[in-house]
Amino acid sequence: MKVLVTGADGFVGSHLVRSLGKEHDVIALDYVNPPPRNIPKGSVYFNLDLSATSLESLTGISMPDVIIHAATCSIDAISHNPRLEQVNISAMLNVLEYCKVNDVRLIFTSSCSVYGDGVLHTEMDPLYPLSLYSAGKEACEEYLKFYYRLYGLQQATILRLSNVYGDTTDITNKVYLGKKDVVRVFMEKALKGESLPLVGGTQTRDYTFIDDVVETVRKAMSLRGLDVFNVATGVETSVSALAELIGEVLGLKVKTHSIPDRLIDNVQRRSMDISKMRSLWEPKYSLKEGLKEYAGRMQP
Repeated sequence: MKVLVTGADGFVGSHLVRSLGKEHDVIALDYVNPPPRNIPKGSVYFNLDLSATSLESLTGISMPDVIIHAATCSIDAISHNPRLEQVNISAMLNVLEYCKVNDVRLIFTSSCSVYGDGVLHTEMDPLYPLSLYSAGKEACEEYLKFYYRLYGLQQATILRLSNVYGDTTDITNKVYLGKKDVVRVFMEKALKGESLPLVGGTQTRDYTFIDDVVETVRKAMSLRGLDVFNVATGVETSVSALAELIGEVLGLKVKTHSIPDRLIDNVQRRSMDISKMRSLWEPKYSLKEGLKEYAGRMQP
């Protein structure tokens, strides 16, 4: 199968390129300050601002069977410059137009942040985004549903990813501001013997290991029609418990210090119901197991 991955030099995208490339013909696309740093050497790669340029400009390649649209400006980038949300929207519309014209299937990596606050969200729950980034993800989901209904896309799969961790990518070549998730921040600081920054510490999240996310996408590639799935573990873990667990996994006594609340996506509790996804996929990694695997990848 020929697969086009957008955001291919990013965290989720680079793992998809590396894994799917073992069994599929993968085209990698991103917009970075060359060269890409996180995808395997020898990959078919295009450096393209997807928000400003049509995918029709890609020449010399055969048509992909499916696009996995993982490209996005991060919540940090958009909070610094709200106009960057237009990049996410324009990129989505360009991808959708390409899929419509060329009858290409589409998998979109959305975010659990579209739900706002609450626990064990189901795919049928009302959406209540608490950041411009999250509102943009909701908008992109609606564009995808619209194109599916009006133009009859073969596949329109929305995967709402929940706090994905396991990131070891280099983000210094990003055209738009990159972002390190809380697990990466904690892991890097703990390995350096530095204090971990806690916002309160009682907030909860549903942490999902990157290898589980990749497997979910792999399973979703067999789908047809319109689907929305939560991709998570269904387990709620506080940030303070996360810090302790990282210390346990590393065999270190970690220190913490308090920092002010964020103004964006300031959610107190969050976890996902994954009953719907279980028919297709089961998470392999508990948080402790995933952190052990991640620690091994972070340490030389």
